Amino acid sequence: MNIAFAGTPEFALPSLEALLHSRHVIRFIITSPDRPSGRGMKTAPPPVAVWGKAHGIEVIQAEKIRKKRHEDLFKGIDAGVVVASVFFIPCWLLQQPVHGFINLHPSLLPRHRGPSPAAYALLSGD
Repeated sequence: MNIAFAGTPEFALPSLEALLHSRHVIRFIITSPDRPSGRGMKTAPPPVAVWGKAHGIEVIQAEKIRKKRHEDLFKGIDAGVVVASVFFIPCWLLQQPVHGFINLHPSLLPRHRGPSPAAYALLSGD
């Protein structure tokens, strides 16, 4: 299957590794733009972008998924995989992949939402 991957943090890397070593093909990765990070607040790419470029996979960095800019990317995609992504998947895109989207998240949704869902899950004993 042709896979479109959306994700940003280091948490998404094991999923990318699993897809890379599967029979599926990651056609592209869509992730957040470079942002300031670390003590020096130097601009750095997200972990998913670094991983994708290191593996020769097309990486698209964007603030939002926009129909006019990204619609053609999703043609021929069989499934979308979303892992801890900051992206809102718009309605026009949900029906494009033949097998839809799979969403992996580090917390129990919708119970734990917000800026620290994994921490809230741990604090709640979940």
